[in-house]
Amino acid sequence: MTKLSITPSPIAHPALAESADADEIQRAHCRHRNGCLDIADDAGWLAFSCGSCAAYQPPTPDEIAADVAGLHRLGCVAIEMIQWAARERAAGRDPDERHLTAVKRRRTVRRAMRAG
Repeated sequence: MTKLSITPSPIAHPALAESADADEIQRAHCRHRNGCLDIADDAGWLAFSCGSCAAYQPPTPDEIAADVAGLHRLGCVAIEMIQWAARERAAGRDPDERHLTAVKRRRTVRRAMRAG
């Protein structure tokens, strides 16, 4: 029997509002999610929707473990950034948000999630 390969196909979506239910827009627990995040980032989308994508596959236990490890690293990066801002303020400097552009933030997050 031939197994069909279905390519993930995210579509651009307006930025999520706080009241939006992300689970209705994206399938957060899909093994293709990282690839879709890359597609969205490369296209410059602020958010994406899984829409009618038929490529959903649940993650394996190993993929879940890798995601948890990536989230841990992301948390460590966030703590480092908070500590840096506190040191800047303590030294009388203003850690102005505009110096950390959205592009730099996305790249920092992607590096943290991919490390390891």
